Amino acid sequence: MRDPAVTLTSLDEIAVCIAAFNEEKAVGRVVAGLREVGCAHVIVVDDGSADGTTQAAASAGAQVIRLENNRGQWVALKAAFGVALRTKVKVIVSFDGDGQHDPHAIPRLVEPVLTGRADITVGSRSTKNWYDRDEHRKFGIRALNLLMWGLTGHRFTDCTSGLTAMNANIVVQVLPRLVEPQFGRLEFWLESCKLGARIIEIPAPMRSNPRSHKGQLRFAANLVRTVARTRLGCSIKKDRVVGRG
Repeated sequence: MRDPAVTLTSLDEIAVCIAAFNEEKAVGRVVAGLREVGCAHVIVVDDGSADGTTQAAASAGAQVIRLENNRGQWVALKAAFGVALRTKVKVIVSFDGDGQHDPHAIPRLVEPVLTGRADITVGSRSTKNWYDRDEHRKFGIRALNLLMWGLTGHRFTDCTSGLTAMNANIVVQVLPRLVEPQFGRLEFWLESCKLGARIIEIPAPMRSNPRSHKGQLRFAANLVRTVARTRLGCSIKKDRVVGRG
């Protein structure tokens, strides 16, 4: 059921951005679900898929941009963010194309940003005990949360969540600073926190994805590498967020 505080008119002020790679079996349903809850602007960047991802997303009603080669999730997301900013929306949502995220979470996710209570809202899996069945993953996420707490001052519960709603003014300022092609989530948090972004987290329902087979040690190592490179390569002083609202 749609959150009564978020109207169809306000959902027209958001753009949902999806980076998709070989997701022809899921992305059409994802886009259709987003359209069903009232999201008028759904942008899918096909990151060089070898299957029918582009056709599936377009047939479901998304605006689709196709990259000729697989360049990395965050290259695709940044391309989607750029398109979203040109539509002059107020809020940009990052959303997974594999069916794990629930489109019905969107109204509650965007409400704090639309009303000015936050600059970024995170849909947190950890608050819903998403990782209780996977001790290695749960330990890794907790370790990264602690690392990011120490680096940013924000006490994350799920710093690797791909479900976020962001004030477009924050995205305008952060986007030119992002250089990581694949593991950009933590880079995004470091740069956003340097700007003093107000971040809140809310519980978000997630669906199981049996097709996900990420190598957890390699994944964690790349995330830590991203943090180290960003931390060493950038000034640690906080900048001021401009143009909130």
